[in-house]
Amino acid sequence: MRAKRKFVTLAEHGFGQIWLITFCDLMTNLMLFFLVMFALTRVDAAKQQQLLSGLEGRFTGKKVSIAKVQKVLEKAREESVVDNLKSNLASGDLNKIANVEIGEQQIVLTLKAPVLFGIGSANIDPRIIPALDEVAEVLTVAPNKIIVEGHTDNVPIRGGKYESNWELSVARAFSIISYFVKSKSIAPEKFIAAGYGEFRPLHPNDTEEHRVLNRRIEIKIIRQMY
Repeated sequence: MRAKRKFVTLAEHGFGQIWLITFCDLMTNLMLFFLVMFALTRVDAAKQQQLLSGLEGRFTGKKVSIAKVQKVLEKAREESVVDNLKSNLASGDLNKIANVEIGEQQIVLTLKAPVLFGIGSANIDPRIIPALDEVAEVLTVAPNKIIVEGHTDNVPIRGGKYESNWELSVARAFSIISYFVKSKSIAPEKFIAAGYGEFRPLHPNDTEEHRVLNRRIEIKIIRQMY
């Protein structure tokens, strides 16, 4: 008579729950990962760098993973910039002088230059400071490069400090950057100043209304590729 074969399962040897050990370990690591990310979003840039350096020291040879964590944090800060801009434009001083366009490659905040400066001047109108302060709050946390562009209409400059609209547009862009750096302590290495004079109009310079729209400051937050 043929002997019956006995099939012994892993459970009979006590191995049935081994997968739970691996699963729990994975869940623990994921929890720690998200706790670290949450903690890093609650501290300033200097402390973030200290924490990241500490993580690199604890996990030797894992710098690639730390770099990925940093990219995730930068992405989160970038999305925070977008949310804060939308919030400030919905209410507050900024909505009176600005509009925003959000694209895949850049976020463009357009400020109406006739409100910011006097005719032929690059001196910031003090009445606009509260709105600029709202912009500064957003730019302070942005991890991105920021291009500040000056634009004018095509009406020739006659007399005054600047010889051309081109010079005036550059001076206006620099005035905005200077305010952010000197008064709001935003890192100067974030900024690039550019001036285009009358050469990149939004509309033909055929009416006063169009010329007003062409006189503007554009703050372009360059989105990072993740």
